[in-house]
Amino acid sequence: MTKPWLSIRSSGEERRVPLDRSVIRIGGAGCDVVTPGIPVGQLHVWTQPPKAVRVGGGPELFVAGRRVDEALLEPGVVAVWGELELSVGGVMAVIEELPPEPDVSAHTRSPRSPAPSANLGPNAQRVHDRLEAGLLVELGLAHKDVTKRWQASVVQGEWDADACAREVLDRREVGPEDPRLLERAGRLQRDLVMASFQRGLRKAGRSFRGAARQGSAIVVANIVAFFCFSLIIVAIGFLLRVRWDVSFDGTIDRVLGLFD
Repeated sequence: MTKPWLSIRSSGEERRVPLDRSVIRIGGAGCDVVTPGIPVGQLHVWTQPPKAVRVGGGPELFVAGRRVDEALLEPGVVAVWGELELSVGGVMAVIEELPPEPDVSAHTRSPRSPAPSANLGPNAQRVHDRLEAGLLVELGLAHKDVTKRWQASVVQGEWDADACAREVLDRREVGPEDPRLLERAGRLQRDLVMASFQRGLRKAGRSFRGAARQGSAIVVANIVAFFCFSLIIVAIGFLLRVRWDVSFDGTIDRVLGLFD
């Protein structure tokens, strides 16, 4: 039985890499297949089904002369990434000789394999995978090397949400039925439900503080104005008394006499 392989051609030389793992990383130092001359970016080749995914920048990926970020590597399809030409061989022989896949129940499923999401469209599946991967990383249940690598990618501005989700879920350290995931998902749901309410409370609080500051400013302004006018009247009284010998004592006595 022929086993599938990944053919990598460069400068007239061919290298065959067995497709015996879930993902093969091609790129600079630290990758499964180290390629000189590619300082940034990686190309991830997924095996189920064979698919090439461009991650973190680097050379453009072309399939049939069209620029893409990811593409299925069906038999006969050649993907070009920089100076590399990639294709998959031995796939048809494997498919023809494989027996029908048995139904795998939840009791026999590997604890690291993600739970199937039935009746989910492409976008819904991506949402599910992104959220589950984020919960695994937050709870410390994701593979440490994968977490560190994608944190570095975010810092370097090379973030790819779907590629990160795939790698985190592929190398997860707990099963999808872990109760910690369910409990954290419930708390996250509660936080999202209350987000708009909390924004409303913060907005109301800001409005109240703004009104209080405005009211205080008006009171202070009135006190200052009254004090200034009082000083002006007192100054006028002193000036009249000193310059023209005008006295207000009699006027004040007559006004007070009205209340006797």
